[in-house]
Amino acid sequence: MLAAEVEEFVAQADSVATDQIAEVALEQFGDEVLSVALMLPMTNNGKVRGNFVEFYQGALLAAEDLKREGRSLDVKLYDVAHNPAQVEEIIAQDSLAGGVIDLFVGPVYEEDIAPLRSVNRPVVLPLTSKLDSVKGRHLYRLAPTSEGRRDKLSGMIAPTTNVIMVYTSSYDEQMEREMLDVVGDHPFGKVIFTETFEVDSLQSRPIEELMTTDDNLFVVLA
Repeated sequence: MLAAEVEEFVAQADSVATDQIAEVALEQFGDEVLSVALMLPMTNNGKVRGNFVEFYQGALLAAEDLKREGRSLDVKLYDVAHNPAQVEEIIAQDSLAGGVIDLFVGPVYEEDIAPLRSVNRPVVLPLTSKLDSVKGRHLYRLAPTSEGRRDKLSGMIAPTTNVIMVYTSSYDEQMEREMLDVVGDHPFGKVIFTETFEVDSLQSRPIEELMTTDDNLFVVLA
C-alpha cells in the first residue's frame, strides 16, 4: 500500500501529464534544515513509473526516520524524466536562490549527469554503473565496486590532503584493507563515529585536531 503522500503525487502526475518539473516538498521541522533535491524520472510520456514511485516512498521513509531522531530535512522531488535540460534548470534555479540545496540525489541516467559536474556540493547517483561517468570529488555512487572505490580514493588524495578514516562499531574490514592499501604511506587519522562525532577513540585526540587543513577527506568504512 502506497503512503498517502505518494498516492496523492501519483494521482496529480497521472492527471497532469506534464514535461515540466514536478516538485513535492516534505514538511520542514527544526531550526537547521538540510535541503535535499531528489531528481528521478517519475513519468514517461505522461505515465507514472511505479518503480520510481517506490524509490520516492523509500526516501519518505528515510526522512521519517531522521525526523524521529530530531533531524531537520526538506526533500524536494523533481520529475526530470530523461532530460538533462531539466537537470540544468534545477541547478539554475538553485543558483539564483543562492545555492540552497545541500544534497542532490539523482539523476539515474549517465546521460543526465553532466550538468551536475559544476556544482560543489555532494551528488549521490543511485543507479549509475559506469565508472568513467562518475568523475569528480563530489560525485558518489551507491554500493560501488571494489575497483571503483580504489579508483575513486586514489584520485582524491593530493600531497596536501588530510585523510581521516572513519570507523563505526561494525565496519567493512575488506574495505578497510583496500583503502589502507590505496592510502599507503600518506599520513592519516582515525576516528570512531559517535552521535556528536567529538572523540577520536583510536588516537585519543579530538576530531578538531585531526582536521588540520581545509582539504579534509573522510573515508567512511561502512
